[in-house]
Amino acid sequence: MQRIIRLFRYKGVVKQWAFNGEKEGNIKGKIEFIQESPYTITNTETDLTGLDGAAGGYHVHLVPVQLKDEFPCHNIAIGGHFNPYGINPRASPPPGHGSSDQYESGDLSGKYGELTGRSEVQRVSNDTNLQLFGPDTILGRSVVIHRAADQSRWMCGNILWGYSPAEARQVTAIASFHHPHGYAWGYIRFSQLVYHTGGRSETVIELNLRHPGSNDRNVTSGHNWAIFVNPVGHDAAVKFFTSRCTAGGYRWNPDFIHLANPNAHDFYNEQCSPETPLRCEIGDLSGRLGTIDLGQKRVVMSDPNLPLGGELLRL
Repeated sequence: MQRIIRLFRYKGVVKQWAFNGEKEGNIKGKIEFIQESPYTITNTETDLTGLDGAAGGYHVHLVPVQLKDEFPCHNIAIGGHFNPYGINPRASPPPGHGSSDQYESGDLSGKYGELTGRSEVQRVSNDTNLQLFGPDTILGRSVVIHRAADQSRWMCGNILWGYSPAEARQVTAIASFHHPHGYAWGYIRFSQLVYHTGGRSETVIELNLRHPGSNDRNVTSGHNWAIFVNPVGHDAAVKFFTSRCTAGGYRWNPDFIHLANPNAHDFYNEQCSPETPLRCEIGDLSGRLGTIDLGQKRVVMSDPNLPLGGELLRL
């Protein structure tokens, strides 16, 4: 019997700030992003103090901050502005003078106005061009505040799930690729909210993989990836490719997708795609999200059908 489950709003919060190569200042506060459903606008609430008139622009950047870095806000660390729709920033109007669709999705100061000259700021902005749901989510990414004087990156923080413990719990899982004789090095991190009344959020995925050892500068593309039913076995690092990882078994398919004719691979490949994710086996990550690269920069993505908790637990 099927149940009707409430769709909860999504909330992203930036409240822990890292400073780029300098000691922490007197800055306090947070930035919150709230979206009620995939079809509504996003409300951005900014509440910051201690800026001392030094802040300028602020933006959503591609990947999360690694707080242990000496320069956590550097371009090498978190990339450029989040711009999924390919907006040319040179063609955008001056900050605060255009509609939200005329700016990069992550250009918060372009859409809402810069922080220049402000010692503190409390503002609420409505944004039609900023998503918390779906493949273009800003959850799991980061916000950078620049200095007004030279536009250098001043401080940055991660956009984390915002929720009440009375409403949900956060489940996080990591697939660790650190076998000393393995063929990939790094991790894939999964994060999801599981609601106490039933239901779950989309799963935010951070991917950071490269080739190991002396091959760590190599770049290869088009790798399929999937979740299999069994944990890693002793064959994870065997030399012969055809014998590697066979202990993992088969691709995880708890919804029994396409078992009437499991050998009709062409039909399955036509049905399963990023546009039709529910026609994919739950374990088929490349079918829903596309193939991945090794040796490139970190990537953040969102999966609409990857349970980390509940009846279809994948851990």
